[in-house]
Amino acid sequence: LVEQPGVASVAVAQFDNATFRTDLEHRLTKSVAEEVRARTPWRLLSVSTADAVLSGTIRSAFSDVLAEEDDDERTPIARRWRMEVDCRLVERRTGKVLRAYTVSARQEFAPNAYGETEDGSATDANLQSLAIRIVQGLERPVGADEAVPPDRRKLAPRTDAAPRSLPFPLGK
Repeated sequence: LVEQPGVASVAVAQFDNATFRTDLEHRLTKSVAEEVRARTPWRLLSVSTADAVLSGTIRSAFSDVLAEEDDDERTPIARRWRMEVDCRLVERRTGKVLRAYTVSARQEFAPNAYGETEDGSATDANLQSLAIRIVQGLERPVGADEAVPPDRRKLAPRTDAAPRSLPFPLGK
């Protein structure tokens, strides 16, 4: 986990919600607090007493139809539920941003099959995945190139012409 001098406790502030979907911010805040408690050595305190404050904004939350019935209603039989969250870890006393990053998660599900619903099981799975990724974003050293989640890092183009070696032998 990030070892920042002077940070022994963290508060998880209520996440903001920039989408029209209600209640996501409350459910995500609760999931992130549970992940911080389970995965980090930091004490979980209130916003007014913690050394650092973890906060964020749900930037997008929507679902796409992946497959539909071939009937007059074109009933969805498979959907993808996607969410994206901007996160910030801020030192409470100074206001210095220790970490700012974005995480995203998606969950495929079959509405009305196996008891899956968008508002229930798909949302719960997506929020849990986001909470895990938010806390994982704190596990990389601050300032290191690896600190930026891989899906957001701009990779520099290769300048050498040498072929890349594979991590395993190619057999016949």
